[in-house]
Amino acid sequence: MTLVKLKNRNGLWLFVAPVSGLILPKDIGEEFTVNKITFVSKNKLPRIRIRLGFPMTIGALKTKISHFKGNFFENARHMPCVS
Repeated sequence: MTLVKLKNRNGLWLFVAPVSGLILPKDIGEEFTVNKITFVSKNKLPRIRIRLGFPMTIGALKTKISHFKGNFFENARHMPCVS
């Protein structure tokens, strides 16, 4: 699927991508925000998904994007989220 084929181009969007090489220790709450990008550990992501704008649970999202190659949520320790 390409961005051109997406139906809802004017609605709310949430971008999530796995990141490697990032360390978010517990003393900063496993979360760090720079401008509109919030970096969060995959362990904390299910607890703050509503605040970040996730329209569904992480489990439902995993099922919805299961057609992507590889394990999207399992391979990285942290995720940047932009909403």
